[in-house]
Amino acid sequence: MVWDSVAFRASGPPFLSPSPAMLRRALLFLFSGLCAWGFNLDSKAPTVLTGPTGSAFGFSVDFYLPEQQSGSILVGAPKAETGQSEITQEGAVFYCPWHLGNNSCTTIGFDSTKRSRSEELNGTLEQMEFKSLQWFGATVRSHDKSILVSVGCHNG
Repeated sequence: MVWDSVAFRASGPPFLSPSPAMLRRALLFLFSGLCAWGFNLDSKAPTVLTGPTGSAFGFSVDFYLPEQQSGSILVGAPKAETGQSEITQEGAVFYCPWHLGNNSCTTIGFDSTKRSRSEELNGTLEQMEFKSLQWFGATVRSHDKSILVSVGCHNG
């Protein structure tokens, strides 16, 4: 047995001498709560917006600023039922004007066809579009002041 090839560190266990990267992570974790606190735009008089029950209202949110003085919010509800026949949980996007005392939102009409699209392929009618459970509104993005709005369907 050769014992002289074994070296022992005298600096102590590794958890007593943290690396600079570990210190940065710890400080970032501690101060992350302060950053989240600053997100509240008006904590004294909050505006509470609600959507249909079970619709996942608020799953995605983006600011929409059509004019400099007025702001609005686009809210995605990917499990919303919009009343289209033969389609379940197709999802929806809501437009919510941001005014003091306003807590109502309206549905933005993106699809007026009311049913899934089918086409004839090799002599048989094939469904080409599946609107049920498509999670329409799972991603919502507005672009500057234009009316152009990007909406994602994850399962469609």
